[in-house]
Amino acid sequence: MRSLTVVARNYPAFLRDLEPVWIVRLVAAPDPAPDWPSRRFELVDALDDADWAPTDRRVPADMWLRQTLRWLERGNTAEAIRLSRRLFGPYAAVSVRVDRRFDAVLAADPARWNVAAAAEALIAKDRELVAAEPNGLERRNELTDALLIAGRFQEALRLADESLALALPTDGSAPG
Repeated sequence: MRSLTVVARNYPAFLRDLEPVWIVRLVAAPDPAPDWPSRRFELVDALDDADWAPTDRRVPADMWLRQTLRWLERGNTAEAIRLSRRLFGPYAAVSVRVDRRFDAVLAADPARWNVAAAAEALIAKDRELVAAEPNGLERRNELTDALLIAGRFQEALRLADESLALALPTDGSAPG
């Protein structure tokens, strides 16, 4: 973890060469040593300072949510509010709204934590990603998930059918 923190602090451009899911797994790993929570804090802080923002949806907002909470626990509300701008989507909005520990973050910008608006913003973001990669099944699945979260079941079903048609061979043979 220390090595990655050094890379993030001193060579942030190299973060683009790393698979985002591995960074997240390291951050989420169980604490094998007593100093692991402070190392995790330093790593996530370094990633934030490096403006690490992969578009990969496998990078959970939970990483930024927990760091926001750590800033609040350390008494640094301003830093928590600043970092909370990295949070995106309806799950983050629900987390901030229901957990009283985030009251200062919620109070700073209540409109930002509107769950329905966050769901619609997620759909809009995912639509842009699908438009940029129309045949990308992973992006289409993410959009389908966002539509389901928003309760837009008919749209989700239609998109799933379109995605399935993209994945199936056009010659009538079995997928393989």
